[in-house]
Amino acid sequence: DASINVAGGYDKTLTIFETSSWLTVSELTVDASINVATFDPNNEFLALGSRDHCITFYDTSTFHPIKTMHFPGWVSDITWGTHNHQGLIAIRGGSTLISLLNLQPIRQLPVQLRSGRGEGSSVSWSHDGRFLARACDNEVVISDSLNNFTDVASLTRGDRVRCLRFCKAAGKQDYLAIVGHDGYLTIHQLRRSVGQCYLETVKSRFLEAHLLVVAWSTDGLMLVAGGRGQNLHFVSASDLSPHRPPMELEGRIMAIEFMPSYGNETQNSYSSSFGMAVGTSDYIATTFDICTFEPTLRIMRSRTVRCLEYHPSLPILTIGDGNGFVTMVDLIEGDVIHEFSIEGRVNSLSYSPCGSFLLTANDKCRCIMYETSVSFYSFLVWKLGTHIFHVKIFI
Repeated sequence: DASINVAGGYDKTLTIFETSSWLTVSELTVDASINVATFDPNNEFLALGSRDHCITFYDTSTFHPIKTMHFPGWVSDITWGTHNHQGLIAIRGGSTLISLLNLQPIRQLPVQLRSGRGEGSSVSWSHDGRFLARACDNEVVISDSLNNFTDVASLTRGDRVRCLRFCKAAGKQDYLAIVGHDGYLTIHQLRRSVGQCYLETVKSRFLEAHLLVVAWSTDGLMLVAGGRGQNLHFVSASDLSPHRPPMELEGRIMAIEFMPSYGNETQNSYSSSFGMAVGTSDYIATTFDICTFEPTLRIMRSRTVRCLEYHPSLPILTIGDGNGFVTMVDLIEGDVIHEFSIEGRVNSLSYSPCGSFLLTANDKCRCIMYETSVSFYSFLVWKLGTHIFHVKIFI
């Protein structure tokens, strides 16, 4: 609306003027020379790019900073989308990188389900997104998403259930692995007959007391479990016999996840390097190469890493910690791309198969559903004259 004008540069200060009187409304100070400043089409946000490789977003009602993002080089240009793409912003950060970001927020849906108290809350989606399994203390409950998440099957174990996981591999997609304080790893099959659902026990094996987490390998041939004993157990999914010797880690093993198999060959070529992620009580999330089982990336958090979840189609690892933060990490760049907090510790995370929904379970006996805005991610090469620009897209 041309009511506000801004000016800044080498003095690291952005001065904001009211154009009717040309009086100074506010001044913003950053840590480096200012290269670019621009308002969004609705004048709700001000984006400020500087030579310290940062872009900072300000609320124009108060001019308080609300978000800072980091880039490999100077932020030299910022352009907002228009009309139906007002949530998009193109950023040139460095001489060879243009990033296209979607700034639409993650929003909560009005769906809440009964969950277990504290650490006994665990959730997992079936491969087709229809069924949702969750732990309620020593009970396992299956809900049907096509019937407003009504409970359709359940079973009770002798001790608290700590983790349950549906298998995503072809031929085993109705198999559910469960571990708990009793130290047993058990595989159940979800069966449907004459409109009824029930869980049938397939195999069971004792590994060690106080198991906290279990995960299926991407191909469904192996299960990995661990807990307070600080040992990763690798067992065959066919008969639960040892697949390889246990791996001893520092800290209790709180979370284990395998990266899903992508349809894109380029993504699959690097996915093995980050193919398994493990979260421990020493505040670290570690990714492992699934061929060598050597660590490839360590991500520090402020509290215990309580749960992990790979995005079903993007190289993004989502981390839940004891401070109540849910953090999404780009595994290629090693950067945090989004973070939000919930009430209480984040005890479990699960994406729906398409990645459009993220379910969280916390200390307050609540499961909360979120709709995510990240639905596409790729690396493109954009050639302009003699220059090559690598374009990273988040939509």
